[in-house]
Amino acid sequence: MGPALEPSVNGKRNINHRLFLSTGAPARILVNKVGFSESEKLKIEKQVAAVGGEALFFDETASTNTVLRGMAEQGAREGTSVFADTQTGGRGRMGRKWISPAGGNVFMSVLLRPHVAFSKCPAATFMASLALCATFREAGIEPEIKWPNDILVGGSKIAGVLSEAEPEGNMCGFIVIGIGVNLNLDGARRRGLMESVALPAVSAAEVLGRNVDRGDFTAALVGHLFTHRADFESKGPDWTVAQWAVEWGKLNTLITVDGGSGKIEGIARKVDGGGFLHIETADGELVRIVSGDTA
Repeated sequence: MGPALEPSVNGKRNINHRLFLSTGAPARILVNKVGFSESEKLKIEKQVAAVGGEALFFDETASTNTVLRGMAEQGAREGTSVFADTQTGGRGRMGRKWISPAGGNVFMSVLLRPHVAFSKCPAATFMASLALCATFREAGIEPEIKWPNDILVGGSKIAGVLSEAEPEGNMCGFIVIGIGVNLNLDGARRRGLMESVALPAVSAAEVLGRNVDRGDFTAALVGHLFTHRADFESKGPDWTVAQWAVEWGKLNTLITVDGGSGKIEGIARKVDGGGFLHIETADGELVRIVSGDTA
């Protein structure tokens, strides 16, 4: 779902990332590994500890967001992070399934407790997108942002963000940021798994022609996320959204939004602090878009 707040199960509301080169022969893309290696765990644990959190690893879970949300309700501290090698119930916007194959990809959720108004929580999705872009660039990949929560390479989806927030009065109680990255997935397996997915997909390994070290990539992503988290609170969510809009690069250009019930075409005029997209139609009307797919 998009950055708008919408009801979900149990009263929760949903809102809508050095070089990472494997050693050895660079041409092979390995996809059969199951679970996290000790090396991967150590790298990730070190970075999570540096931001004051605790890292939990699962070979398989239904959803890292679901696991971490339950921990957040029990008082888990900021920075607590859940990582899975595969998910059986991963999800994206508007109830879509996020395909989560085992073998070296990134499926993770991070808990934040920023002191911001609850109405500004949707901007956390944009914060995560900025962190993803920084991490991909360090890996040698040039990313593109797609409103509201996708990261593309060459028009194909390589990562996505799904954030869920819980209020505490008018303020943010906590935010769980879920991130999925197609990291080490070869083309044949990806096509077999994702042939029914509407948006074309690609993996970092396909782009680079070699595996990416998941431990290094994930640790760097956590680091970038908390760098942007500091700005999110000190400079404000509106500042984060403005930085995201610059990265997106679509303001004052003609775009089409498919909201499910029909398409709207117009000039993208702004993305506000709540994450909503405002477009100006041909008749001069300014329309606020809550969620949808942009082109």
